[in-house]
Amino acid sequence: MGDEKKPSDKLANSSAGDGVVIQRVIREVSGGSSYPVLTKTNYSDWALLMKVKLKARSLWNIVENGAADEHDEMMALEALCSAVPPEMVSAIVGKESAKEAWKTIAEMRVGSERVKKASAEQLRRKFDMATFGEGESIEDYALRINSMASTLATLGDPVEEGKIVGKIMRSIPPRFKQIVISITTLLDVTTLTVSDLVGRLKAAEDTFEEAPGSLQHDGRLYLTEEEWDARRKKQEAENYSGCGTSGDSGRRGGGRRGRSRGRGGRSSGGPSSGKPTGDECRRCGKLGH
Repeated sequence: MGDEKKPSDKLANSSAGDGVVIQRVIREVSGGSSYPVLTKTNYSDWALLMKVKLKARSLWNIVENGAADEHDEMMALEALCSAVPPEMVSAIVGKESAKEAWKTIAEMRVGSERVKKASAEQLRRKFDMATFGEGESIEDYALRINSMASTLATLGDPVEEGKIVGKIMRSIPPRFKQIVISITTLLDVTTLTVSDLVGRLKAAEDTFEEAPGSLQHDGRLYLTEEEWDARRKKQEAENYSGCGTSGDSGRRGGGRRGRSRGRGGRSSGGPSSGKPTGDECRRCGKLGH
C-alpha cells in the first residue's frame, strides 16, 4: 500500500519532487492555449501579454532566470516559438535556453542595450512633455500615457503608477482644476490608482457642457468678439426703442406741425438753426429726438 502511486504521479519524471508534479500537470493541460503573435509594431504589448500567459503556465520564471531541467526549458522555448512570426522561428529555435531566445526576440525587435537606452531616453522626454491634445478625452489621454509607460517598461525604464497618476493630474485641462483640488484634498494621492483617477475625472467630464461659440479659461466663461458686438448692438437697440416714437414722438410731431417752417422746409428750431428744439425726452433727458 505504501508503494502505491497516485495517477498524477505517473505523469511526472521519477526524479522530480511532489511540488513539481502538480506544476507539470498544469502546464501540459494548459499548453494548447493560443499565444499572441508578435508583429513588427506590437512588441511592447506582446511582451506584456506573453509574460502574463507564461506566468499562468508557470513558465515565466524559466524564461527570466533559466532552469536546470531540460524538459522545462523546452516547454518554455516551445511557447516562444509558437508566439513569433515564421521568419523569426529559425533565429530562436536553436537557442540553448528560453532565456536566450527571449533576449534574441527583444534585440531583433527593439535593438541592443545601447539602442534600448537611447530609445528609452527619447520616450521618457516625450512622456514628460505630453499634454492633452485638442478635443482629446480623459480616457484617450490616459490610454496614451499608459501606452508610453508600458513601452518604457519594455525598454528597461519602468514608470511607477504613482508617477503616472501625478503626470495625468498635472497635465489635465484647466476646467478640471477644481476636481483635482478636491481629489488631492479628500483622498490619499499616494494610494490612488490610474483607473480610479480616470474614473473620477471621466465622471466629471461627462457632466461638463461646453457653451457653443464661447471660450472657457480657468473655469470662467468668456464671450467671443462677435458675441460682444451682438450684445452691444442689442443693448443700443433697446436703449433707442426705450425712447420710442409711438408716444412722445407723436406729441412732438404734432407740436412741430404747428410751428412755422423756414427755408428748406425745416422748422425754425431745427438743426439748421443750430439751436435745440426744446423738446426733452422724458426717459433719457436728451433734446431734439
